[in-house]
Amino acid sequence: MILLLLRGNRAVSNASPLIHLARVVRLHLLRNLYQEILIPDKVFRETCVIQKSPDSVIIQVPIGEGWRLVRPMKNSTIDILSASAGIDPGEAAAILLTKEKRLLLLIDDKMGRTAAKIFGIPCLSAIGIHIQVLTRRIFV
Repeated sequence: MILLLLRGNRAVSNASPLIHLARVVRLHLLRNLYQEILIPDKVFRETCVIQKSPDSVIIQVPIGEGWRLVRPMKNSTIDILSASAGIDPGEAAAILLTKEKRLLLLIDDKMGRTAAKIFGIPCLSAIGIHIQVLTRRIFV
């Protein structure tokens, strides 16, 4: 399952930027910055199904506002990357999807960022998203 958010550029998101933006009530900024946000099934489960928290409720809201659900990725490849890089399956899924689609990866975790950089994947953290918002003067 992948969630799609349509508007500007395209990116894949791991759980941490979604959680951080939800906590500061800024998840909507992704709509202003990116035309399409892809969220792998494992990341969706980590943020919305497993974590029964206020953050998960905030992250689920855009689903009711038109984000589309798409089928899951191949688990065997995710498990291999997760085990070999010492990262969780959600990060592995996000990295593999980003590599496949040749997009920007939204990720905060240091180990995940390191693994992504080995694959030559450009990364942006939640802080980087805020900097983009300030640079582009998108405050809504």
